[in-house]
Amino acid sequence: MILDQLDNRDSRLVGALWDQAFDFLAGLDADAAEGKVTLQGDDLFAMIESYDTRAPESALPEAHRVYTDIQMLLAGREQIAWWPAADLAVSKPYVPESDILFYERPAVAAATLELVPGRFAVFFPRDAHMPCLHAASTPTPVKKVVIKMRLPAATA
Repeated sequence: MILDQLDNRDSRLVGALWDQAFDFLAGLDADAAEGKVTLQGDDLFAMIESYDTRAPESALPEAHRVYTDIQMLLAGREQIAWWPAADLAVSKPYVPESDILFYERPAVAAATLELVPGRFAVFFPRDAHMPCLHAASTPTPVKKVVIKMRLPAATA
């Protein structure tokens, strides 16, 4: 997992897909149209959506095997809980069509991070994450972009 500011993107992540993903993020603002944006076929695409954050009790940690997530808010504030996937028990098995599996929710997160506009998080297949959580005690509207990047050796 990586948490950083969009301005620092060039200091850690290199390669053509990373460059394309972050160039796309740098060009977005809160007025970006919602929906799926294909950047490079099935290897790199983005999903932009708006929703209200939720309580941790209504969510489960998730992970992916094929894609790495790059998540960034365009508006609002959200928390994401994180765990090493290897430390968790699977609650819902892997579904290849949607590249997702879910884990039992531990009582305490290994780490909690907060997303705000301009701050991004990268979740690799080894990272169980529980996004879309309240940063305050009540639901808040957010607008978010999630970039899905296929990595050559991505395994959970």
